[in-house]
Amino acid sequence: MLAKEIGLDLAESEIEFLDIVTSFNIAVRYPDAKFQFHRQCTEAFAREYLEKIAAFASRLEEQIRDA
Repeated sequence: MLAKEIGLDLAESEIEFLDIVTSFNIAVRYPDAKFQFHRQCTEAFAREYLEKIAAFASRLEEQIRDA
């Protein structure tokens, strides 16, 4: 994993979170998965993940600055 190669210390829960977010990118590439993913993406779902992604990005930026 790239994070380990550059010395970032990610918790198992953060690695799992990245797997989930990565699956979003994959889901929108394929028509069948894209339709299913769009149905799942309610406003509440999108807000929840947007907040989680922003918080993760802040923690990641802090780790990079401190490295």
